[in-house]
Amino acid sequence: MINNRLCGYSIVIEKRAQKFLESLDEATQTQIINKLKMLVTQTHCLDIKKLKGYNNLFRVKIDNVRIVYEPMHKIITIYVIYIGFRKSVYEELKRLYK
Repeated sequence: MINNRLCGYSIVIEKRAQKFLESLDEATQTQIINKLKMLVTQTHCLDIKKLKGYNNLFRVKIDNVRIVYEPMHKIITIYVIYIGFRKSVYEELKRLYK
């Protein structure tokens, strides 16, 4: 896991999400990293939705990639659980959480 300090929040990226991020081209990686930074500074500018059927999971859209995360306000952390293509991200979440 990677831990980055941004604006008082920590962003922790799960290992599988980090591997997916590293497998993408540099331009897409930069886009995703910028969206992660915006999660702690400018959430009003992002397309964020709460995922139905999960207690505290949200997603951010970036073209055909989704970032799934869980905000942990008590410990001021955003825990990035999964990053993947739209086509497979929700099936993978079902496998992991249901």
